[in-house]
Amino acid sequence: MLLVRSGLLLEAATHLVLANTSTPWVVFVTMTLFGAHAVISGTVATTVRQRSVPDALLGRVTSVFLFASLGAAALGAAVGGLVADTYGLTACFWAAAVGVTALAILAWRPLGAVDTGEPSA
Repeated sequence: MLLVRSGLLLEAATHLVLANTSTPWVVFVTMTLFGAHAVISGTVATTVRQRSVPDALLGRVTSVFLFASLGAAALGAAVGGLVADTYGLTACFWAAAVGVTALAILAWRPLGAVDTGEPSA
């Protein structure tokens, strides 16, 4: 789960960088790293889910995962629009940085207990 934990830190850093810069090349590098993170974390989440969930339940669990992910994205877009309209676009990045940092703190320990199916070294 090192990749997932690292990904949470990278995501928090992404929002902090975007809140503090208007330099195009910094944004480009940051978003490139974030894009790589999105691909890697999506792959890791799918792999862990496939290894951890019994075959008979995999379709249901995947559906719930996608419903929660897309629902959270839709809700986040709506709230982000309200925050940007009220406080400005930069406030969205600050709010996201705080939210992801809080998530990383809350999830850090439980992520260490996730059984990935890999043998212990």
